[in-house]
Amino acid sequence: MNSVPGEHQDKSSTEKTNAVVGKRALMSSRADMEGSSDKLFCCRWVRYRVPLAHREELYHILRMIGPLLLSRILNYLLPFVVTMFSGRLGNEVMAGYGLACATINVTTAATGTGLGLACDTLVSQTFGGKNLRRVGVILQRGIIILLLFCLPCWGLLINAQAILLCMGQSPEAMFLHQLQVSYLQNQGIILPQMYAAALANIANLVTNYIFIYWLDLGVIGSAAANALSQIYICGFLFAYIRWKKLHVKTWGGWSVESLHEWGSYMKLAVPSTMMTCFEWWVYEFGGFFAGMLGEDELAAQHVVIMVAFITYMFPLSIQAAACARVGNALGAGDTARAILTSKISFALSASIAVVEGVVLGSTKTVIGYIFTSDE
Repeated sequence: MNSVPGEHQDKSSTEKTNAVVGKRALMSSRADMEGSSDKLFCCRWVRYRVPLAHREELYHILRMIGPLLLSRILNYLLPFVVTMFSGRLGNEVMAGYGLACATINVTTAATGTGLGLACDTLVSQTFGGKNLRRVGVILQRGIIILLLFCLPCWGLLINAQAILLCMGQSPEAMFLHQLQVSYLQNQGIILPQMYAAALANIANLVTNYIFIYWLDLGVIGSAAANALSQIYICGFLFAYIRWKKLHVKTWGGWSVESLHEWGSYMKLAVPSTMMTCFEWWVYEFGGFFAGMLGEDELAAQHVVIMVAFITYMFPLSIQAAACARVGNALGAGDTARAILTSKISFALSASIAVVEGVVLGSTKTVIGYIFTSDE
């Protein structure tokens, strides 16, 4: 059957039109990418030598790191402020608070953080695959597992004073530690937490001042203020989520599905927990050994850990941003972008580590006076 000449012309015209539209769309996409990354990379030398894909990925990672870093630093400032106020009460008080933090981190916080890391992997990939309701189910599953994990933690912390006394720790520090352990709790993350953490820090500073200086409650006031700071940040964050309705798309209510597939969750949670525990224990066991030497050594060790924590916030923020982007890319089936994100994140972490080393090396003789006036 012969075709009509007009049909060939129509097909040819359509193909040309589609080609032009596709070319314009590609050029528009590249222009958008170049425009967004050019906001950060103004230097022409850098733009010529760094591939566009690398610049664009670094731009998106840095955009995420900003609020993540601020949020984590604000969260960190809660115990940081308590440490400064405790140091003004004397080395004995700060030693007790340091031992309390070490015990919490070794026995509960490190393990709980590791168990929660499984949620990071599962949620990011599920969200990247556009399965929004399943995100809420994964969150419910993580909540139930972590609540069950709290049961043995409570039993351990209730008997922490007797355990640490057997390890040769100072009885005075043990008493102060027992007060602090009764109040310390976990914290959360996410972008709204930046606002919640800012409000919590203001309330924490005011509460510490009122309890320690105005009411003259001493270490009991410090412990109470620390407990209230954790309640502040959780309450503010929950209120913000409800106010902005951030849960509507991913939360379908409590479901029996959260009681299923615990095996796949724990396959990720157990290695993450071991990795986190080994990483944290390197720091915290130094606190236990320092406590055997004396209160001054324990207080100094706690200051070192506090400084280490704030330097840790920078690579931790990069890790959080990279985890989200890699998970979203894998969920969408874009393996190449996931690999590129990993490479950019490694390079950025190494660069920041060098800067942090230079800053700490140049301020090592004066940084301790932030926490205490003792020599």
